[in-house]
Amino acid sequence: MEFGQRALGNRSILANPSNWEAISKINDIIKKRDFWMPFAPVILKKFSKQYLVNPKNIESPHMTVGFETTNAGYQKMPAACHPADKTARAQILKKKDNLELYKLIEEFHKITGVGALLNTSFNLHGYPIANTPKDAILILKNSNLDGLVFNNFFIIKK
Repeated sequence: MEFGQRALGNRSILANPSNWEAISKINDIIKKRDFWMPFAPVILKKFSKQYLVNPKNIESPHMTVGFETTNAGYQKMPAACHPADKTARAQILKKKDNLELYKLIEEFHKITGVGALLNTSFNLHGYPIANTPKDAILILKNSNLDGLVFNNFFIIKK
């Protein structure tokens, strides 16, 4: 489990950051947030220079630093950037920090050419991030999510 309010890949809703429809879908099925509240990307470290303006090479493993995006970065992940100024509160992911998430994004990159995912916390609007299996099932039951990946299980709602 992560520390604090950020979803860092273990209690997360993940989506394609290049798909604008991801914003409205996530908001419609679970978040119920205002349209202007941006989601954030988790970016593999090896793509961070292509996607983010970061001349001081600031590390951002906890999604706490806002960055301007490059033209290429905004094109690859518009759904995970602020719609007004095209900034991103990115989690820059190193392989050693979360190997499973890193591998997932690598596979996503092979399919899409995008080395990032939209990453938002796994919770119902106004509730804390899921902390237990019971919380996760409660969120699945009380949202319009299609399914849930839980350790080595994939639970699909009928």
